[in-house]
Amino acid sequence: DDAKRELAAQRRAEHAAGLQALGAGTAPVHRLGLADGRVAAEQQRLERRLRALLQPGDTVVSTWRLDGHPDHDATGRAAAAACARQGARLLEAPVWMWHWARPAHPAIAWQRLRCLGLQPGECQRKWRALQCHASQLAPRPGAQAVVDDSLQQRARWPFECFFVA
Repeated sequence: DDAKRELAAQRRAEHAAGLQALGAGTAPVHRLGLADGRVAAEQQRLERRLRALLQPGDTVVSTWRLDGHPDHDATGRAAAAACARQGARLLEAPVWMWHWARPAHPAIAWQRLRCLGLQPGECQRKWRALQCHASQLAPRPGAQAVVDDSLQQRARWPFECFFVA
C-alpha cells in the first residue's frame, strides 16, 4: 500500500540523516527490507545475512534479545546466533527494557550490563541524530509516537548501556 511505501522511504531518509548527524554518513548500510513487526518471521534470514557480513573479531551492536519488543527481541536473537557462529563480539542495547525493568527482575542479567560514558559532543550528536527521525517522534493518524517522551529523555543520558557476554 502507498502509505506503507511512503513511510518506509521516509524512514530510510531519516536513517541516512541520522547517520550523517552522528558523523557516520559514509558507513555502509545493508537493508533486508524486513517489514515492521515481521522480524521474528524472518529471523533465520536475518541471521544468515548477518553471518555473511561478519568476520571473526568484529563487534556488533544490536538490540537486546529480551528487550520486550518482538522485532528487537528477534533482531537480538539473530545477532547473538550470528556472532556466536562467526566469532564476533556482541553488544546488546536495551531500548524498551527501561520501561518495564525493575532491579530484581529475574530476566535481567544486570551483572552483564556495562555503561559507556559519552563526551558532551557525542551526546549532542546522539540527540541530533534522534531528532532526524521525525516519523517516530510525533504521533501519526491512529498511532502514538514510537519514540515517546520517556525514550527521548533517556536519549539525553550521557552514557549508553549494553549487555556483554
